[in-house]
Amino acid sequence: MHAPYGENGHYLFSAEPLMSGEAHKMANYKKSVEGKTWRLLSETPESPYTIESAIESWLKSKSAVDSSSVAFWRWVDSALIYVLKKVAMAAIISLQGVFVTTFTIADKIAYILAKGINLAENVSIWVECLMSKLMQALGMKVAQSKEELTRNLIRTVLMQITERANKEARNALRRL
Repeated sequence: MHAPYGENGHYLFSAEPLMSGEAHKMANYKKSVEGKTWRLLSETPESPYTIESAIESWLKSKSAVDSSSVAFWRWVDSALIYVLKKVAMAAIISLQGVFVTTFTIADKIAYILAKGINLAENVSIWVECLMSKLMQALGMKVAQSKEELTRNLIRTVLMQITERANKEARNALRRL
């Protein structure tokens, strides 16, 4: 996303990682705007930040992240919402019907625990990807497995990324 000049910013697509030199070569800029008017560029929807497949691609990408970038914070916002929705939906689906049946309490607890294992397998990839991006942005050693992502570590990462967001916001206000 390029900074606004007089009005809104303009989204210029690039397949290159933002921090690479390739992303900023004039040939790539020219290719991304070729045949487009200023009006068309300014009307480009913010789809890269809201389309699920784009969020998944960003989460899985190995490209470097920069917490001083406005685009990074938009990706984090969208990715966090995406991952939380995935986890919440999987939890709701896994618990549906558990309390409708006439099974004993032991049966119900066993069912929930078994579903919890499946839930972790089906959804944990997105939690792992999100945490990897956040840890990378913070300069932390990235967890290599979901077993390393303890509740305390996740809380620490979330607290530190919140502090970083506040710091970036204060810096932006100072520059005004």
